Amino acid sequence: QFAHRIPAVPRCLACYYHLDFVNNQTTLRLCYSPCFTNNTSNQIKYIEVSSENPDVIYLNQQPSTGSAGTLWKTTDGGLNWNTLVIPGGNSRRMLLAVDAIDDNIIWIAYPGGSNLNKIYKSVNNGYSFSEYKSLPSKLVGIYKKPNSEILYAASKSIIFKVTPDSITIIKSLPF
Repeated sequence: QFAHRIPAVPRCLACYYHLDFVNNQTTLRLCYSPCFTNNTSNQIKYIEVSSENPDVIYLNQQPSTGSAGTLWKTTDGGLNWNTLVIPGGNSRRMLLAVDAIDDNIIWIAYPGGSNLNKIYKSVNNGYSFSEYKSLPSKLVGIYKKPNSEILYAASKSIIFKVTPDSITIIKSLPF
């Protein structure tokens, strides 16, 4: 048996491949060994890995009870994790988007509670957030377009194009 770490995968995922030579057959299998072990009774819901540096990872942990989720960040591939201060509101679930060029910039949104239509932005590694935009409906997803100022946000039936100056409906679905 031979095991080798796959270097392009963040250490957080601890991804390895194994080659097994049994009965003249070769089997390749991927194995994952978690290195995030904080609050193991809570579920990890969203993960954003920086495309600029795969050692920078943000993740949201949903509590088993209550409405206060936790936003974590690592800059060393998962060896050390820090909690970030997030805006008030029902943060049980969070939507995350990291800038492709500058992983110090992150957007979050809460798809529940009183802030279900707001997007927050941090320009300082997630250490503080300010309200970026408020949209007319509950958000279910956000995506940052690489190399641009465009952020896409989706509700159940509407897709929005969000820029620093405007919010435009680009698609409305018949629901």
